[in-house]
Amino acid sequence: MSIFDFEEEIEQERAAAITDRDRASVRTAVSQQRLPEAVRAAGWRFLYRGEEFDPAGQPAALVIGIAPWNGPELKALDQLLGSLVDDVVGIWVFDIDDCENAEDIARVLPGVKPPIQTPVVAKYEEGALARSAEGSDAIDFLAHADV
Repeated sequence: MSIFDFEEEIEQERAAAITDRDRASVRTAVSQQRLPEAVRAAGWRFLYRGEEFDPAGQPAALVIGIAPWNGPELKALDQLLGSLVDDVVGIWVFDIDDCENAEDIARVLPGVKPPIQTPVVAKYEEGALARSAEGSDAIDFLAHADV
């Protein structure tokens, strides 16, 4: 089992759910609950709703916004974790569903225009935005990240 694989817990909760509505919301509820703990287990930092990311003073940083209920996005986090060779880059992850508007996005992804697709990734070098990507481009970036 990988750090970001919540399927076993999702299936247990789904089996215990009483109503169809509860069964339908299990994936989102379990994934949102488990994501912060999994991020910390990876040695990364989780940004909670309302928190900000400030790239100033960061030699290198990667900020990743994901929809925690999306399997391919969780798998991309596992791929990134498996490809890292050192701790040179600080990594921050947040639940994109916590962002309700463009201002929320700007607080966690300074300099990045609000994304249309998830996940969204921003790489900062020496406090400045070096690269950003969203959707399948972000998944490819995480799979082949040179960080």
